[in-house]
Amino acid sequence: MPKIVVHRETEWANKARKVAIFLNGKKLGTIEDRQVIAFEVPEGEQELVAKIDWCRSNKLTLHLQPDELEHVKIEGFVFSSYFFPVSMLILLIYLGVYFTTGVNNVYLAAAVMCCLGYLLFFLSVGRKHYLQLKIK
Repeated sequence: MPKIVVHRETEWANKARKVAIFLNGKKLGTIEDRQVIAFEVPEGEQELVAKIDWCRSNKLTLHLQPDELEHVKIEGFVFSSYFFPVSMLILLIYLGVYFTTGVNNVYLAAAVMCCLGYLLFFLSVGRKHYLQLKIK
């Protein structure tokens, strides 16, 4: 029987949350941060999806042969590992400048709004691409 080995890398945004793994619409199980887990699956064409809250990944179609071992990697949305630390730094600089000088820096405010807009995109319209499944 073929196996799918799912690797979940660590990421700042989803560290405390579990990701559910679905094969052909049926839940196989969940995976935690920095965990590797293997699932025995039927052979043939299979569709793999990962979900977290109301967001999900792309659909990954696998063509599995008997006794095949397929490695799949789960990642967050594009630049997610850099997004939150950089956003927090920009927000802290903006708040620091505002509260120490009383000056509302338009460029820093625009940077904060861009960061919020990027995040809101993946939490709403882009929710079907919040996670990424890739063959490792």
